[in-house]
Amino acid sequence: MPLPTPDVDRLLTLGARYDCPNGTTAVVVALPTAELPLPSGTVSACDPHVCLSEPGEPFPQSAPPGSYPVTLSVVEFTRPGDEEYTPDRRVAAAHLRLAEEPVVRWAMADGEEEEIQALGEEDYFGYGVDTGTGCFFDAAAGDELYDLLGDGDTLEAGFDARADVDPDDLGPAVFTDPDTGGG
Repeated sequence: MPLPTPDVDRLLTLGARYDCPNGTTAVVVALPTAELPLPSGTVSACDPHVCLSEPGEPFPQSAPPGSYPVTLSVVEFTRPGDEEYTPDRRVAAAHLRLAEEPVVRWAMADGEEEEIQALGEEDYFGYGVDTGTGCFFDAAAGDELYDLLGDGDTLEAGFDARADVDPDDLGPAVFTDPDTGGG
């Protein structure tokens, strides 16, 4: 089922401004990028603090094996005229670019068991970001990444021990399985 074309260009444009219904304003302030290695070409996504132990099925769409850019859209929320409001920065979107060609149409990356026609107007397929973290990874490397990063209560320690990651840094962090090359 084709989806309305989102304004991805605007979301990935420095300085783009969004006036939110709650009175805040969001401005795109950074677009950090990293390369995602996909040696098998199969892509999965999840909240790594919750689901790398059971990463689920990869997206049915795949790409030729290689490395692909992931760009994060970092926005800063302000409330103009409210001196009490503390500005807040968040990642608003992650964009995994699998081809250089212009986008012709958008379609939901649904799984084999998911029926898009059964979705209600407010429903979606995807994953929750219970810890406020999301990741793309090579589906063939899911188990190895889980072992590399740790599990349960040690997952955060696994991230900290294996990369120089500042928890306040909203840029992408890349973890690569040394055996498969998957990230």
